[in-house]
Amino acid sequence: MITLQKAEASDLEKIIAIQRASFKVVYEKYHDQYDPYVEEVEQIRWKLVERPDCFYHFVLVDETIVGFLRLVIKDEEKRAWLGTAAILPQYQGQGYGSAGMALLEKTYPKLTKWDLCTIAQEKLMVS
Repeated sequence: MITLQKAEASDLEKIIAIQRASFKVVYEKYHDQYDPYVEEVEQIRWKLVERPDCFYHFVLVDETIVGFLRLVIKDEEKRAWLGTAAILPQYQGQGYGSAGMALLEKTYPKLTKWDLCTIAQEKLMVS
């Protein structure tokens, strides 16, 4: 069963580990300075702990964390931006990110527009 669990400040190390593992291969391929793999710890901490419009949700499969989705809510809770979708490499390509996204849409039914910025050439990021 796939579920979501909202991350807390105490989950910072888990978030960092998942983000680094999930984006390492993409960073090594493109060397993009904005890749989540090289995002500074303080920036991640700020998003998780202090940014009021930013929410991290772990994606779980039978109680096992397989990744997370970072949501930024804009426009008085009508528009959202999927800031980061990080699924651990061993779970990528199995539909867990898409299933997590479907659960996010159910969790936030007032959101009517979703934005995503990603690398179109990476098939697993746009499926």
